[in-house]
Amino acid sequence: MDKQQTLTDFLDSVGPVKGFNPRPFLCADSDTLTMNFENTPSYAERVDSELTVFRSFDSNEVVGFEMPA
Repeated sequence: MDKQQTLTDFLDSVGPVKGFNPRPFLCADSDTLTMNFENTPSYAERVDSELTVFRSFDSNEVVGFEMPA
């Protein structure tokens, strides 16, 4: 993910995913919003104090994110 690219731009570029219905998850306990675009094994990478992205182990592509709600 280009650090200059906005999250909205990235979400628009992902498009629909077949066989997987991505939905945001709001966790009241941690007050975070988590969204996965793909159902794939991934690791977390902290971007800044508020945004964490999840990257695919296979391709290192962004497959989700987590941020304060």
